[in-house]
Order: sequence, then C-alpha cells, then structure tokens
Amino acid sequence: MAYVEWLRVRRRLLVYAIIVGALVVLTVSPMLWGHGLVHGRDGHWSIGWTADIGANSTDSHKFADAMRNARIPLGFLLAVAAGVATLFTIFVARSLNAHFPSLDIAFTKPIGRERLALQFFAVDATAIAAAFGIALIVALGFLALSGLLVGHLTAGPRTLLEGLCALGIPLMFYGTVQAATAWVRGAATGFAAIATPLFVILAPVTHTPFGPLVDAIVALIRFFDPFVYLGQLVESIGTKMSGVQLAAGNAALVDTTVVVWALAAAMCAVAVASWKRLEA
Repeated sequence: MAYVEWLRVRRRLLVYAIIVGALVVLTVSPMLWGHGLVHGRDGHWSIGWTADIGANSTDSHKFADAMRNARIPLGFLLAVAAGVATLFTIFVARSLNAHFPSLDIAFTKPIGRERLALQFFAVDATAIAAAFGIALIVALGFLALSGLLVGHLTAGPRTLLEGLCALGIPLMFYGTVQAATAWVRGAATGFAAIATPLFVILAPVTHTPFGPLVDAIVALIRFFDPFVYLGQLVESIGTKMSGVQLAAGNAALVDTTVVVWALAAAMCAVAVASWKRLEA
C-alpha cells in the first residue's frame, strides 16, 4: 500500500515540477529574448535587464543602483518555498482516504493501521519536502540569472531555524487536512480545496464586526491557518531588530517553529486515531 501511495504521489510531484518549470520558462524567456545574458561589470553573468537597466533615465539609474546594492535574506526564499509547498499539499493530503476502495484488503494485512498510516505520512512528507526543495531551487536559479545571487543573498544565524519553520508550515497544513478528513472517506481533496482560500482570507483577520462569538470562531480557525504562521515567519525575517527586539524576535520565531511542528505531529496523531475507527 505504501508503494501504491508513492506511485500516486510521484505522479503529482512530476506534474508539479512540470508546472513550475513551465512558469519559469514563461517568466525567464521574454527577458532572455529581449535582453539576453550579459557579462556584468562585477564579473557575473546575468539577465540583461538587471545589468543595463537605467541606461536612459535618472530614475532607472537609481533603481539599478538599488538592485546592485540589494540584500535578499535567504529566509524570504524559504518563506516563498513554504507557500508553494503548502499549495502542493492540497494534492497529496488525501493519502488516508486515497485508497478507500481497497481498504477491505489493506485492513486485513498483517500490519497495524498505525504503521500503515505512518508509512503513508512518510511518503507524503517526503513529497512535500521535495516540492519545498524544488521551489527553493527555482527561486535561487532565478536570482542567479538575474545577477542577484552572489553578493546579494544573505544568511544569518537564524536561517536554519527559519528553514525549519518554513518546512513545518506545509507539514502542519498536511496534518490538519488529515485530521479533518481521516474519519470520512474521500473528503480530503475537497476539504483542502475549500480550506485553502478560507485560510488565505482569514489570515490577516484579527477582529470582525460581528461580535465576540464570530471573533472566537475566526481565532480558532486561524490557529490552524498555515498562512498565519507564514505571515509571522515573513514578518520575523523582514523586521530589522537589535538588542532586546532581536531577542524577542528570536523567541517569537522559536515559538512559531515549535507550534507548527507540534500541530503537524498532533494533527497526524488525531488522523491516525480517527482512521483506526473507520470500518473497512
């Protein structure tokens, strides 16, 4: 059964890679056709528009200077990869229900349901991590072509923690979908497709004009909202801090990381408990 799940996930990962590749081609090709690759004054190859932009205007010169002096935290790319991997999770988060036509056979195998579920989770988590890695590599490649990689990309002592937090966000969403749908057959994809835009809409909402009851419901939904934690990660990366602020920011990042990974583990545990009660 785990091998069947791997075949299913592999197909979706291949489709995902093709779509990401096509988007890259559509984005980069016009730049290359219009300007080509040029050898900049700093000795690095880049897309022409980033190397010679600003040849005819003062404003463009200022923009070009800003681009040459830009510093891009690696954490931002990790956050982008987390967002893309979260969307990819929609297509792999139905593993416990993906094989419900064959559950009669699966549940008679000499293997516990917990172990079978953990095998599914391991396969799906590997695919989500691969989707995260593909998105990160694509982002790095785009920066390299734009001449904004060497000398511009920065990493700090918190980058490893930022990466851990970023990877935990799609896995937390995966666990949430599993927990919400493991007890009913065939509902995971639909739930994920509905929950994703709802999560996007509610992520910035902290107060509503409809009273405390609605506010409490929104707060509960936001607790499981991956885009809330993604926003917290981006805010942590994009805020300049020093001294006490830096210590508080580090603590907040640690808290966010612990929460997303704890939710991922807890929701998967709830999913397994619910799935065990499902009749074949």
